[in-house]
Amino acid sequence: MSKVGSFFKEVRHEMRETSWPSGKNMRKYLSSIFTIVILFAVFFYAAESVIVWLLSLI
Repeated sequence: MSKVGSFFKEVRHEMRETSWPSGKNMRKYLSSIFTIVILFAVFFYAAESVIVWLLSLI
C-alpha cells in the first residue's frame, strides 16, 4: 500500500509543477484545432467526390 500512496503523492507533486495554459491560450488552440479539422474534412470530402466522379466515368 505504501507504493500506491507514494505514487499518488508523486502524481500530486508533478501536477503542481505543471504549467497550465491560460483560458485565452486554450481558446486560441481550440479554434486552431477546429479550423484544421474542418479543413481536412472539406479536403477529404472533395477528394472522395472527385474519385467517385472519376470512377463513374469508367
